Amino acid sequence: MSETWLPVPGYEDRYEISEVGVRSLRTGRLLSPQRIGGTSGSRYVGYSLYREDGYHTDTFHSLLAKTFIGPRPEGMYVLHRDDNPDNNSLENLYYGTPSENNFDQVRNGLHPKTKRKNCPRGHPLVLPNLVGYRLEKLGQRTCLSCRTAKNILRHRNYLDLQEVSDACYEEIVNGQDNPYRRTISQGLREGRYGN
Repeated sequence: MSETWLPVPGYEDRYEISEVGVRSLRTGRLLSPQRIGGTSGSRYVGYSLYREDGYHTDTFHSLLAKTFIGPRPEGMYVLHRDDNPDNNSLENLYYGTPSENNFDQVRNGLHPKTKRKNCPRGHPLVLPNLVGYRLEKLGQRTCLSCRTAKNILRHRNYLDLQEVSDACYEEIVNGQDNPYRRTISQGLREGRYGN
């Protein structure tokens, strides 16, 4: 933990901050942290700081970034590289976009879709039933059977998605013939490829 103390921007005459916490300049004591934010209301460590216009609550990682990294660029968030909201070391914090936050969650295996074992139609999300091997390494878990079935249904929407996707799964995994795949001769008969 760093013992470098700097004034908190906007509260320069009242508080200092380091990776250890926030302390009052008046008393020299560390403030008591509280849990704030997130869906459960207790995801992040935060502090209530006082100035002339009253108390303001902010997250510890936001205060650290504002103080040690600089002002937050517009449209950016303060992100944790390891997605651990309790790891507020300066090396773990950076400014990034919401998209970069999602990539961090995927990389760290915390994104909800990286934990799925099956697609919504029940097909196992393992090779060869994944879209793109490289995407699978990054945590992307997209069902190739369902994707193929949706392409088939684009022009034949009267078919049942579950039935077609199951046939696609059997074709991909077990090599069975897929009765829903069009051949070129079928396409010619239906007038899809010209004369």
